[in-house]
Amino acid sequence: MTLEEIIQPGHAVRVFYNPGNINNRLIHIRAIVDEDQVVFRWWSKHKQYWIYQVEDMYYFTLRHNDGRLTLVK
Repeated sequence: MTLEEIIQPGHAVRVFYNPGNINNRLIHIRAIVDEDQVVFRWWSKHKQYWIYQVEDMYYFTLRHNDGRLTLVK
């Protein structure tokens, strides 16, 4: 699956590094701004609220090339 098919508003994407890694998370793509900025949110178990974040598309390109992104259906 291509990166453009995975990173679409409304999709949920799992970022998985390895078992037990605190950076593993399920993110929800909210918007794509200016074709290169991705707005997403993830649930903080510790703080018990949504954390919104903006990352460059390059962040997702690196994760996709490493095989760390999977689309959650």
